[in-house]
Amino acid sequence: MEKVEINNKCLACNSEDINIISFGDEKSFICNNCFTITNQINQNTDKLYNQNYYEINYIKIYSEQKEKSLKILNNLKEHYPKGSILDYGCGSGLFLSNAFELGYVKNVGIDVSISAIEYAKKNNPSLELYNKIDDVGENKFKILTFIDSIGHIEKIESVLNNILLEYMESNCVVMIRTPRINNRYIGYVMCLNKIL
Repeated sequence: MEKVEINNKCLACNSEDINIISFGDEKSFICNNCFTITNQINQNTDKLYNQNYYEINYIKIYSEQKEKSLKILNNLKEHYPKGSILDYGCGSGLFLSNAFELGYVKNVGIDVSISAIEYAKKNNPSLELYNKIDDVGENKFKILTFIDSIGHIEKIESVLNNILLEYMESNCVVMIRTPRINNRYIGYVMCLNKIL
């Protein structure tokens, strides 16, 4: 493993003790403190999540995204048929738009990408969407969702603690969906076995 000589920190624990792991042409980063592995370290999210990102990842595969969104919501509705949703990393707003159609009201979406919020507001003008959690005000939510977004959030521990303490009802539900396990994750597990 190659030692990283950079000023960046681990996305999970903020440690600066990070190594590079190469998987062919791709590089990943592993934190020697908490063993989090990621393909990014504290990147400029405005540059990363620009309009092009949403055109590729949402607009071109809209029907697939809608199908996944409805599947998640139908599962959620079986257990929690009512309540307001705070969707952190809301992207195009599709999840919240579908949630509203299924009867969830007073929903709010947060996304760091200005391009994503602009796109979502243009296509879903009735949605309440913000770039910063602080803009939510004093609303309290029953359901917190991270749909394919938790791995993109810097300092997740402090973000999650803040959301739970300030914006969620005491008996709230947290739903986290992450992408499927891939070869990179298998490589991560293999690396951990060698390190530990």
